[in-house]
Amino acid sequence: MTHRGIVFRHQAPRSRRPADQGPNDFSWALVNGLLNLTKVYFVAPVIRFRRKFSRPSGFDDCSRSGSIPIVTFFIEFLLVAIGGSIGAMLRVILTVGASVHFKVPFWTGIMAVNIVGCLLIGAAAAVLTASNADELWLVQTMQTMMGGSSGGLHGVELLLLTGVLGGFTTFSTAMLDIWVLWRSGHFTKAMISLFGTPLAAILALSFGLWIGGGG
Repeated sequence: MTHRGIVFRHQAPRSRRPADQGPNDFSWALVNGLLNLTKVYFVAPVIRFRRKFSRPSGFDDCSRSGSIPIVTFFIEFLLVAIGGSIGAMLRVILTVGASVHFKVPFWTGIMAVNIVGCLLIGAAAAVLTASNADELWLVQTMQTMMGGSSGGLHGVELLLLTGVLGGFTTFSTAMLDIWVLWRSGHFTKAMISLFGTPLAAILALSFGLWIGGGG
């Protein structure tokens, strides 16, 4: 079709390639569904809870301006690195030590540290969100390092919650253990770890919040 000397070509819409109806498509759909459920029921509540933590005023100003001072970034990175190293080493000591000296199955040890980690992070989160959290020795020490009225709380959060307890617990190892148990024919143990770990972890987190005074 032409209009004022301009030629318009009508192109038929490209036909979409029919989706392959194979087992891989079902597997990916199942994985995507599980990821969406994880975001709704686990990630979103954690984000809402973490918003209760105070952030250093200087850090907030830098975030709004789009830049973070290199010194502040280095200190935060160092706190997470130190805490994560400590937590990971504690996990290895407990799981390997229990397996070697007390003959505790490795998957049971991983399940235990994940549950204990949730208990500890609940208690620590409740303590750090209390009204008198600024009076804690560790918070005051961190406040001197980080600067700002609420820099101490943010530093302790990075060191303990993100670092130590983040390195102490492990989701990937737990999933690998479940896969190994399933492939080796231990279906009951695999199901106990798969469904028992998150259920017990949520209960432990709630109990930790209650211990720390967070309700």
